[in-house]
Amino acid sequence: AGSGTRAPRWAIAYKLPAVEKITRLLSVEWNVGRTGIIAPRAVLEPVEIDGSTVGYATLHNPADITRR
Repeated sequence: AGSGTRAPRWAIAYKLPAVEKITRLLSVEWNVGRTGIIAPRAVLEPVEIDGSTVGYATLHNPADITRR
C-alpha cells in the first residue's frame, strides 16, 4: 500500500546536475583496507566544488579494473 521494500511509494528523489571541475592528479596512493583489498586513491591539487575543498578521490581497485 504506502511503502515498498526500499522507500515510500509517495517519495520522489530529485537529482541535480553534477558539478565538474578540472584539477591536476599529483600522485596515486595505494592503501590496503582492513579486509586486505588494495585500493588506489588519487591525490589531487585541491579544488573547491560547491563549497567543499576536494583533495582526494577514490579510484577503482585492481579487481574492478580487470573485471571491466
